[in-house]
Amino acid sequence: MDRKIILITGGSSGLGAAMCARLVKAGHTVYGTSRKEGTGEGFTLLPMDLRDEASVIKSVDRVIAEHGRIDVVVNNAGVGVQGAVEDIEPAIAAQAFDVNVIGALRVCRAVLPHMRERKSGLIINVSSIAANFGLPYRAFYSASKAALDRMTETLRIEVAPFNVKVVTVQPGEFKTPIAASRLRPTLIGEAYKQRYDRAINILDGGLGFSRDPDDLARLIGFPGKLGMDGSKVWDAYQQGKLNEIRDYCETDVVNTWLVFARFQLMRGVFTRAQYAKECELVRSTLAK
Repeated sequence: MDRKIILITGGSSGLGAAMCARLVKAGHTVYGTSRKEGTGEGFTLLPMDLRDEASVIKSVDRVIAEHGRIDVVVNNAGVGVQGAVEDIEPAIAAQAFDVNVIGALRVCRAVLPHMRERKSGLIINVSSIAANFGLPYRAFYSASKAALDRMTETLRIEVAPFNVKVVTVQPGEFKTPIAASRLRPTLIGEAYKQRYDRAINILDGGLGFSRDPDDLARLIGFPGKLGMDGSKVWDAYQQGKLNEIRDYCETDVVNTWLVFARFQLMRGVFTRAQYAKECELVRSTLAK
């Protein structure tokens, strides 16, 4: 096995912790990051604040000092945001972009000189299917993840001559603690409160379809499946091409399709009866 030196931001919980654990079991040397230094099951948690460039550089330099290289970086750490656009203070919007976009940029800037010099490396930016459209009361989460996708597309082209690969993974809904730490406005305006409460209840309700973070960790562990473009799934959904979605991304089709259906429910496009019918259509089609 080709043992890799892997750095995963946001490795203390949720998707990041699952990725760290699975890649350690696969025999790789894994470093996660967290706001505080610590240890996981077989991996080290380095202290890193994505909003502090010196903190990012220090942790990257430590891994390189100990192993001489970083083969794979997973920019997983991020922050959620909820609230009507009008209610979101500019400082909150700026914080979301500073973590979800500029934070990933800081990590890329720290590792790329080493990867370019070695003419080898893989950067995986964890985005979201929410990057493909504006989710009600989650505008700045969608916008920040869309910005991360566009940055990734450009970076992929720019570093290709150095044999450095850059890909995006767009997860759907997983069982993680991100909801508890979402940024929120100081006040929910009365003009939006009723619809906001309804939308967030649907979003946080889960409806029983949230997936195990290890499902994404398994995908990260098989680089041949990386580089998925969620916009293709979204286009197929809009056109009603369920079989195309199944063939395109079998590992995440149920989650992806059902999350899209829930967005329609949140928007008021689907009634609950229509949503239930859509869920049954997904199950019956995939069972064929």
